[in-house]
Amino acid sequence: MRMQEKIVHALSVAAVLSSCLFVPVPSALAVSVSSGTLIKGSGPAVYYYSANGTRLVFPNERTYLTWYSGFSGIAVISDAELAAIPIGGNVTYRPGARLVKVTTDPKVYAVSRGGVLRWVQTAEVASVLYGASWSHQVDDVPDTFFVNYSVGIPIAKSGDYSRDDESANAAIEPAAAGPGAVPVAADVTFTVDLNGPKRRISPFIYGLNQFPTTADGKNRLPGAGFYRQGGNRLTAYNWENNASNAGSDWGPNSSDGYMSDSATPGLAVTQFVDRARSLGATALVTVPIVDYVAADKDGVVTEVASGTSTRWVRNAPRKPAALSMTPDLADRTVYQDEFVHFIEQHYGASAGDGKGIFFALDNEPALWPSTHSLVHPDQTTYAEMADRTVKYATMIKEFAPAAKVFGAESYGFEEFVNLQQAPDQNGREYLDFILDSAKTAGDAAGHRVMDVLDLHWYPEATGGGVRISDSNAANPSRAEIEARVQAPRSLWDESYTEKSWIADYLGKPIALIPWVQGKIDARYPGTSMAFSEYYYGGAKHISGGIAEADVLGIFGRSGVYEAALWPIGAEADSFIYGAFDLFLNYDGSGHHVGDTSLVARTSDAVKTSVYAMAGTDGELDVVAINKTDRSIAVNANIAGAQKYSSAVAYQLTSASPKPARAGTPRIQGDTFTASLPAMSVTAFVLKP
Repeated sequence: MRMQEKIVHALSVAAVLSSCLFVPVPSALAVSVSSGTLIKGSGPAVYYYSANGTRLVFPNERTYLTWYSGFSGIAVISDAELAAIPIGGNVTYRPGARLVKVTTDPKVYAVSRGGVLRWVQTAEVASVLYGASWSHQVDDVPDTFFVNYSVGIPIAKSGDYSRDDESANAAIEPAAAGPGAVPVAADVTFTVDLNGPKRRISPFIYGLNQFPTTADGKNRLPGAGFYRQGGNRLTAYNWENNASNAGSDWGPNSSDGYMSDSATPGLAVTQFVDRARSLGATALVTVPIVDYVAADKDGVVTEVASGTSTRWVRNAPRKPAALSMTPDLADRTVYQDEFVHFIEQHYGASAGDGKGIFFALDNEPALWPSTHSLVHPDQTTYAEMADRTVKYATMIKEFAPAAKVFGAESYGFEEFVNLQQAPDQNGREYLDFILDSAKTAGDAAGHRVMDVLDLHWYPEATGGGVRISDSNAANPSRAEIEARVQAPRSLWDESYTEKSWIADYLGKPIALIPWVQGKIDARYPGTSMAFSEYYYGGAKHISGGIAEADVLGIFGRSGVYEAALWPIGAEADSFIYGAFDLFLNYDGSGHHVGDTSLVARTSDAVKTSVYAMAGTDGELDVVAINKTDRSIAVNANIAGAQKYSSAVAYQLTSASPKPARAGTPRIQGDTFTASLPAMSVTAFVLKP
């Protein structure tokens, strides 16, 4: 019998007997060996001596030869010493070396780090990765040892897997970690602190500006907590007859029944709210604060709004008479206190309890001269915004005192800074000014008048000359992809500078959320922050899903109160919605991540992001993002008394815009190891 054959026979026997060996590790070996050494006794069997003092078993000769080219350099120890070293697990194939299959499964798999098997879906892909003779590189793994592997995301195209990358930093111990194993070197380290500061995650960050549906008309996003009825069309919405005008967005300047053909007062709003509530979500409705709104549904308007125009009617915060559920259509004025009263009466106490309905003050006022030039042709000023904000917010609080009032509704950075070059800015930053105005009014009233500072954020970051929020290309350039997956860092990272005119203007990183939070803390403490419109592009590409998942994680970790995606060009099967699924419906059965944010850190924020949430019954949910085009091996360390015994994983990858069950991470108490596929988002669900 050849030496190699004797080894295979002996190792197979050793594997069978491994469960019987519970002998303590000897305090010293007669022959000094270090971790990573191959060891043997008097018999032919060779083992790998691990960092935690166990010996790892090679299931067969083929597995051994993927790691070593021969049998030299083996340390010989006494049989007694060998027997005293417990078996620590079985070695899996070296990643990238060979293809494998199990005798009872026709699928052929490539091996990734961590012992993750990835089904190679076609012979064409196998040929590109392993050559024309790929079928001769397939080894059968006995059923007994197949359990040492976990199954990951399939390989649909050759770009989904790199043999060189997988093999380059591969190590035996991460793949072979058995009972009692300790963490080993990895590409990236995650740390989750169960004892650190905790923050409740608002359910309203999982919001949208429309109701996405599948082809059969069903709700695409079960679990979404918030829907906003907003946008340019709401600026000139007449609740009395449901006429509206979207300004330059449609027509242009078409007054029509787009929101509702019905003349029933407020029906366009109540239908929206009812639908949101039927989905278990809260609705935000918009209160116009301009001077005129649409009078009719008769089509394109050309006349400028005025007291004598027939196509427009006045809009006012308060009615100088008794309020009615059936407004007077002949008085040529729409009263918003009557509208808020209508909503309160229609829905009862639930309209203003902070759960049922929120109120927003119009939409993107700095852009009124361009979006609604017939209604507001002049440049918007600081003075008028202070006046309009205070008048309408105070009115809403009078009729719905418990309701949340959203103010500012600013379109983007130039409005944040100077209200689109307002003529009366006088060196003052606009967000500072509007917060000061709301606080002054609130102090005078004896209660808050504005609860939420609401911003819109369409990133200006560019890659390859393309603005990321403008692109939904199915095959974006590498530069665009990189710009998109890194762009969420501009929400928080004070060390990251994106390529954009905003970063050029500032001459430093944007770090938007800390910047805005600093203004709130200094000017009007207790005000919440919202992003009722945002979008990072990439609906048809996994980079869009990665950016969206990163943004949702940032919003939850940062304490953002509300956020609503405006999915420009995103279809129901987009990667953007797949990212929502990872948080709201990761298994397709309605299970979602926890609602308490925990401290989670990554050793490499360029390549990865990580977010941790505490769930019910001691569950820990960890959302991990790989922003690179190669797989990444991670060690996750969990600081705290809680230990975990089982875990499952769900992943969003380029293979599909919907999450799929992935391989089981290797978990041992307060540590787990896993391999994150290239360009992916993974939700790990850990159970005690």
